[in-house]
Amino acid sequence: MTGHAPKDGYITFILTPEQIRLGDITDHPDGPLRIAEITQRRSTWTLGGKHPDDYTPIQELEAPPLVRHVVGWNAVRIYRKPAYSERLRIPGHTRTIKSHNPVRRGCYTHVDGWDASCSCGWASPTNPQRGKNAATGAFLLHQVEVLTAATVDKHPNLAQIESIEQQLGERLVWEWRSKHASAELAGNEDAIRTRMGGWASALGTEVIVTENPHCDPPQRLLRVSAGSSAGWGGSSAGFDLRAELAMTDALI
Repeated sequence: MTGHAPKDGYITFILTPEQIRLGDITDHPDGPLRIAEITQRRSTWTLGGKHPDDYTPIQELEAPPLVRHVVGWNAVRIYRKPAYSERLRIPGHTRTIKSHNPVRRGCYTHVDGWDASCSCGWASPTNPQRGKNAATGAFLLHQVEVLTAATVDKHPNLAQIESIEQQLGERLVWEWRSKHASAELAGNEDAIRTRMGGWASALGTEVIVTENPHCDPPQRLLRVSAGSSAGWGGSSAGFDLRAELAMTDALI
C-alpha cells in the first residue's frame, strides 16, 4: 500500500466533506485520490482528482479522472501533509528549537547543532539536528503524530481497521456516520467472498449472507461486522463491510 503514515509526514483525519481541503488525499476503489475539485450538489459532495503520482495537469473544464461521492453528513478518511512552513497550533505542544554550538559527535565537531523538543516532554530522537530547518522538520513530524493519535482516540475503530488493512495489503473506502464506519465492496461474488473472507478471518468471525427476494431484481447481501451496534447509524465504534449483489448474477 502507498504510505501516508505519520512517518511519511501525513496526518490522518476523519472529516466531513466541508472540512476537506484541495490537495488532501482520500481513499478510492482505484487507489489513493488527491483531491483537486470539490463540488456540492444538495446533500451529496463530489471529490474529484487523480492518483497522487499522476502529475498530468487536469485541463480547464475537464472532468477529473477519479471521483468519489460522499453524503454531506458522513465523514471520510483524509491524509493531509502540512507544508513545512505551516505552523500547527496544538494545545499543550509548544515547540522549542534551540541551538548549541559547537557540537561534539565522536571525534567530529559540528558548528551547527540544533535540538527540537516540545512542552509535552517530547525530544527528537535524532537530536542534535544538522541545522534549524532539520530541527523544525523533526518537530513538525511530532505534531503530525500527535494529531493522528487524536484522530485514533476519537475514532477507536480506525486503529483496528488500519491494522487489518495492513495485514491484508488493501485499503478500503470507508465512510463514518457518527462513530460507526462502513465500506461497500463491488465486483463479482467470487472476488468479494475472497476479500470478505480475509476480513472475517482477521476478526475471528464469519461472512453473513442474507437474501431479499422482494427487491427487483432480488438481492443478496454479504456482510462482515464488528462492534456491538453494526449497521449504518450505529452508535458504537464498530464497522461494517458490505456488498449487495443481484441474485441473478450471484453464485448459488
